[in-house]
Amino acid sequence: MREFGESITVDPGLIHLGESITIHLTSRLEYLPLTLEVTANYLEREFTVGEGVRIVWRDEGEEKRGTVTFEPEQPGNYRVRFGDLFRSFAVIDESYAVCTFWTPIASSRHARGNQLDLYHPDFHPNSLPVDYDAMITDERSVDPDWDVNKTLRAFHALYGDAVIPFLDGMGLYALDSRFAGRRDPNLHSLSDDEAAAALRALRERWDALGFGAPEVIDMHTPGNAIVRAARRSGVLGIGGLCPHQDVVDDATGQTIRQFGLPERPYYMAKDDFRKPARKTDDAVIGFPAHSGHTLLARSGSPVVLDPDVYRLRGWASPDDMSRFYALIDDLIANAGQSAPFVFSVAIEGDEFDTVEMNRLTIQYLSGKPRTSRLVFAHKADVARYWLRRFTATPETTVYLTDTLTGLPRTQEGDLDRPHDIGERFPDALVIENESLKAGFLRPGPKPAFLYDYTPPWTVPATERAPMLDLAGVTIHATVHDERGHVIYRYEVESAQSYERFPIAVWDVPRVDTRARGVVKTFGQWVPARSDRDGLSNGVVICRIAPGKQRVEVRIKK
Repeated sequence: MREFGESITVDPGLIHLGESITIHLTSRLEYLPLTLEVTANYLEREFTVGEGVRIVWRDEGEEKRGTVTFEPEQPGNYRVRFGDLFRSFAVIDESYAVCTFWTPIASSRHARGNQLDLYHPDFHPNSLPVDYDAMITDERSVDPDWDVNKTLRAFHALYGDAVIPFLDGMGLYALDSRFAGRRDPNLHSLSDDEAAAALRALRERWDALGFGAPEVIDMHTPGNAIVRAARRSGVLGIGGLCPHQDVVDDATGQTIRQFGLPERPYYMAKDDFRKPARKTDDAVIGFPAHSGHTLLARSGSPVVLDPDVYRLRGWASPDDMSRFYALIDDLIANAGQSAPFVFSVAIEGDEFDTVEMNRLTIQYLSGKPRTSRLVFAHKADVARYWLRRFTATPETTVYLTDTLTGLPRTQEGDLDRPHDIGERFPDALVIENESLKAGFLRPGPKPAFLYDYTPPWTVPATERAPMLDLAGVTIHATVHDERGHVIYRYEVESAQSYERFPIAVWDVPRVDTRARGVVKTFGQWVPARSDRDGLSNGVVICRIAPGKQRVEVRIKK
């Protein structure tokens, strides 16, 4: 920012080990530093020392421009300091988990003070990258002189915080007068031309505010036209999505029906934003607002990484965050797949207990890199990483243990699940890729739900996405030892055919397919983690025909 006299950008902010980082600097100082301070693993170690990296300066009149290019030698969290400006970036391989923070900022004034300042002592001393979600509700939201925007500009310049516009129907009307009088809070009725015009107006407003053109926009209910117009407007990602939520607000007309939507970053399909697709030249990455327990996420009762939800449901408090921390640990433990494991945490709400829980959450996560392979990044950096490295939505598996044992039921019908809250909820396994999404409950081999992403979805976005009917499928499982192998045999009977049918395989001997362990299956084998010593889990994906058939998984001991 010009008012600070200096600026710094890191490109890209999330890289794979072996890629290079380029840092761009501008300064109007008479005496320029020769080196830039870069601190490796600043969150992983208790004591760290910055290293000086040479700056190449170019004199362009009053403003000098500098460049630093280097290739980090180890993965982890990095911090850069240039005068009073700080930036962070992350270096990863497939063994890492990546955390993004989603922090919505309401546009109304609060009697208890500016919400922006609540978490400044938690995010900024630790140089944690945070995505502030700026709600667009009226003309004041896009006024450069409004005190909230002034504070956000300072955070953006000093710490590199991303300021992401949150857009819904009402914000659209405030953004551009041509949409005045429209009453579609979901944005589903926009034509392609109208969506392009809305995003052009948003780009102009955001640049005028001093945040630059938005690379990510957030919204709970994007229309498909918004997805199709996004890349033409410079937008790489769309966040704020709500997997497995089913909310119909009669007062506002907003409808969130996003069953089937992936919970990891995915390439958004043009025919329905809720399903993944392959990479295209105009691809856009979709991001959930917050991660959670897929099989327990239901209308009004999501088990997600959002302390405000836990407080409202009575599942946790500032005095007992153990179950919330357990869900964080469970998600991080899924790292080590063919793609980095990305999850999102929501830091929202301004009630006293919620604020305290949010601060404890930030503190807990900022300490996790000392014991786990965890880094932090902006959504825009994750989007650029996906666009550089993946031609299709990456395949991921998520294994979650029983983190909710003993929690009290807070209201009748809460959680919409088959087990009482006082009983043990089974361990869960979820698989997602560009073709399907399925969830399982231990020890069942049959999916608890299954979405097929391969055909076009013609269902309106205000209705539930098409989940496959599995009522006509029965599976009988047996396990045998035979000549040095463990054989998992599934007798499947189906009333119809399924091109890609997933079956969960629980508690198999842990296999290293690069060494002496051997897996042979009828179909594609996808490994998944387990928290049980010497064991793992997996999913076999195969074609099922009408009638009876046998599926086998053979694992060498």
